[in-house]
Amino acid sequence: MLKITSKILFVLIVLSGFGCDNLANGGGKDKFTVTEKGLEYKLLNDAEGPVANIGDMLTFNMVLYKNEDSVITSTWETGNPIKTPLQEPGFNGDVSEGFALMSVGDSAFFKVPIDSLFKGRMNNMPPFLQGAKYLSYTIKMENIQTQEEVQAEKEAAQAEQIQTDDNLIQDYLSANGIEAEKTESGIYYTITDEGDGTHPTIQNQVTVHYTGKLLNGNVFDSSIPENMPERQGMSGEPVTFPLSGVVRGWQEGIPLLSKGGSGVLYIPSYLAYGAQSPSPAIPANSVLIFEVELLDIK
Repeated sequence: MLKITSKILFVLIVLSGFGCDNLANGGGKDKFTVTEKGLEYKLLNDAEGPVANIGDMLTFNMVLYKNEDSVITSTWETGNPIKTPLQEPGFNGDVSEGFALMSVGDSAFFKVPIDSLFKGRMNNMPPFLQGAKYLSYTIKMENIQTQEEVQAEKEAAQAEQIQTDDNLIQDYLSANGIEAEKTESGIYYTITDEGDGTHPTIQNQVTVHYTGKLLNGNVFDSSIPENMPERQGMSGEPVTFPLSGVVRGWQEGIPLLSKGGSGVLYIPSYLAYGAQSPSPAIPANSVLIFEVELLDIK
């Protein structure tokens, strides 16, 4: 749930490029209802259905206001609804109490007093909220999911991504005439130099030269300057690291090589960075290709 004391609020407050939303605020001068803990609200649209319980995952659109009509930000404008679990209210008048009154399809307007919101820490109030009496919200509840439903959705998405990655790797190998082995976890690999037969384990520290690239051929990182234009002229030093401290694709892939050997690893996104994008050079859900030379094992 969107606790005002949490970092989520402050992310919303400091979002750059605030836009104005033309949605109505609290519906004019209609009388507010006040909960037992002091939250003021108006129900703008009452849909049938069960309300949220503590721990449920909420998905909602929101307009955030200073007082009742000065728009700070709007998820309708950004196109990014908020998804967060419902938690117990953190103080009297916390908007989380209002979220617990809503079912899917409900719309409501909430007012949270600034002095309750920043009680005991008024010095932390952002300058643009100086003089405000309320932080207000127009909320449209888009979805409510139990933790079991969230987990099932996550597992279904993971299964779909696993199949997508496998298809992408197979298509790449076929298009480039590459014959590769596949591990049980989904890594494809080729061995270009057998090495001395000594394989590292997760407990080892290894020293490697490597080049990482995407399926489209774009190199995103390399210990070899010649493989990256921005590193031309630099001395290329191998990289040493504990296998326990890298992505799972390397933890499982590098032990396929032996000391003095080399090969190519085709790592599906779920064994690399998944839906995260660790840098602009690596989009979310990217299959990664690593050319690796295993120089030493310690």
